[in-house]
Amino acid sequence: MERKSPYRAELNGQTCASCFYWRGEDGGDGACRRYPPLATAAGTLSPQTSHGFWCGEWRAQQLSTL
Repeated sequence: MERKSPYRAELNGQTCASCFYWRGEDGGDGACRRYPPLATAAGTLSPQTSHGFWCGEWRAQQLSTL
């Protein structure tokens, strides 16, 4: 059984960049980045997925602030 993070991404909640990937990804509005994020020449991360999915793994530097 898949364990979900207690933190859910929301439009006005945690920033998408705080999450490495989103569980249950199946497309969406492209608000948040999924794992593995790929840096482009412009410095943006892709591919992207919906903001409504649960975070699978938070960035280590963010854990102390959650």
